[in-house]
Amino acid sequence: MDETRYDILIPVEMYSAMGFDGKSERSVSTNDEKAFSLLAWPASFHDAVSGNRYIIVRTNCTQFEALDVIKKIVSAIPFVSVILDAGLRVASNQTMVSTHDVDINRICLFTSGISPHPYGASGDLRVKVSTEELTQAFSGAMGVPETSRRAAEVYADVDFEASTTSRIVLIATVLELICSRATRDSDALALIESWKKCAQGASRGDLATALDLMRVESISSAIRNEVKAACARVGISDEDANDIAKRTVALYSKRSSVVHGGATVSNEEVAELRHYVRFLLTGTRKRGPFSGVLEGIERHKVQ
Repeated sequence: MDETRYDILIPVEMYSAMGFDGKSERSVSTNDEKAFSLLAWPASFHDAVSGNRYIIVRTNCTQFEALDVIKKIVSAIPFVSVILDAGLRVASNQTMVSTHDVDINRICLFTSGISPHPYGASGDLRVKVSTEELTQAFSGAMGVPETSRRAAEVYADVDFEASTTSRIVLIATVLELICSRATRDSDALALIESWKKCAQGASRGDLATALDLMRVESISSAIRNEVKAACARVGISDEDANDIAKRTVALYSKRSSVVHGGATVSNEEVAELRHYVRFLLTGTRKRGPFSGVLEGIERHKVQ
């Protein structure tokens, strides 16, 4: 029976301005380890000269246990991206097992306690977030509802887009994934059915199809309801909640004007809609360590 114990390497892609500070207690000659606590395990962040970034997690567990740990970490990372308010995603879903060298382009299980090779020396990271903040992000990721997983995964992609146009489209998509459109009341459904029969009688299949789409509330209405409910949960006044909902809908509408009308969107507008979307995902309006970094907005100005 294989008694080998394993640690884990997880390659990640990150928005380039993200960085971490803090030193691990381990002495490593070829890496400047950045220590934090990843869920229940000691972990360290690495920035290779090749440009690859990866996380080492010291699990000291069996291969079977390590594979389960990998699932938990991969599952948590999109939510960590939401909490940090910056792009962070796993770079590969391929897994390999090694007792010696590792491939930093794949998730790797390697013999526990060793310093695997080859590694490059760490480079300088321009923007720093404390190890405490990173530890809290992984811990906080456990509190984000599983129903928000797809929304979190799209949110994690936002920072990898080069233009404000691409970013506003992705953020608007996250908003759509969060906001469930409710079915209209019975009276409204009866009216729609009556109109549909009239449309079919006039051989207007296009109108009948359009009327079918009206059986659920509009996305704007769904957004308003979701925002107001989130505001109520954190004690925001009805007046302020109405203002936030109105502004969120207005910014969401920017997506259509950008995609279909050729309008432009500013960094400030991207940061603002992103803030409201993050509020819906996390349930808090508290800014993340990287809020506003991509858009070039000073963090204290991101409302």
